Amino acid sequence: MSIPKIQEFDCAFIENADNQFEVAKIICSLANSQGGMLYIGVKSNGKVKGVYPNDVLNQLTEIVSSCIKPSLQFTNDIIEEGLKLVVCVKVPFESNKKYQAKLNEKEWEFFVRLNQYIMPANKIIRRSWLVEKNSLASALETNPELKAFLKVISINQPISLSKLYKVANTPLDKVDKYLSALVSLKEVVLAFDGNTIVFSVKS
Repeated sequence: MSIPKIQEFDCAFIENADNQFEVAKIICSLANSQGGMLYIGVKSNGKVKGVYPNDVLNQLTEIVSSCIKPSLQFTNDIIEEGLKLVVCVKVPFESNKKYQAKLNEKEWEFFVRLNQYIMPANKIIRRSWLVEKNSLASALETNPELKAFLKVISINQPISLSKLYKVANTPLDKVDKYLSALVSLKEVVLAFDGNTIVFSVKS
């Protein structure tokens, strides 16, 4: 197994596992998206630093048990890069489970991965997880208001939620409802533009 050159949607780097909260955030963001790999012992620029695998695996066991909920199962590989060792954590994706990471001694948060960025799951993302997709598929075909809403996104894309509230000519609660539905159906995709989450119609 080789180490990717850059971080992507399903691939993350971290130098070590010393910051338990940061490691938990990354693992949860992968698990709540499509799963992926966390390479421990690699700098953000892709340069291999190396770690002591036994120490990292002990830290991971503690992090997963105390800083992630519900319980998450992972597997791992040890990768040798020259004289340095990297721990590759394989994070699974389960569509029926969403994971929270511990932020501090009191707070927990859901995280997702947009491109290579880790983001708290906003209300649209969290609501999309709860949507019943079967009923939505037929609604998209029969509901003219929902189809018109999709067209507004298409015309203004990529568009932030705050701007969508202004241009949609739709009550705010319906904006949240329709947008969550379209995200759940993957008719609308999310990205991070450096400042905020933006929405676009799937190409």
